[in-house]
Amino acid sequence: MDTTDLLLAIAHHLLVFSLAGIIGAEFVLVRGGLGRRRSSALSASTATTASSPR
Repeated sequence: MDTTDLLLAIAHHLLVFSLAGIIGAEFVLVRGGLGRRRSSALSASTATTASSPR
């Protein structure tokens, strides 16, 4: 039971922080606050995060 609670808490926090990051990135991109240089850095960091092993 304790292991299940721990796994659910970890999954919950990962999902919440991922969602917050996605919404924040979308807000910045839609607002137009990123230049070409920053958006390429954002794409590189997103690609690195998406391809990291779990």
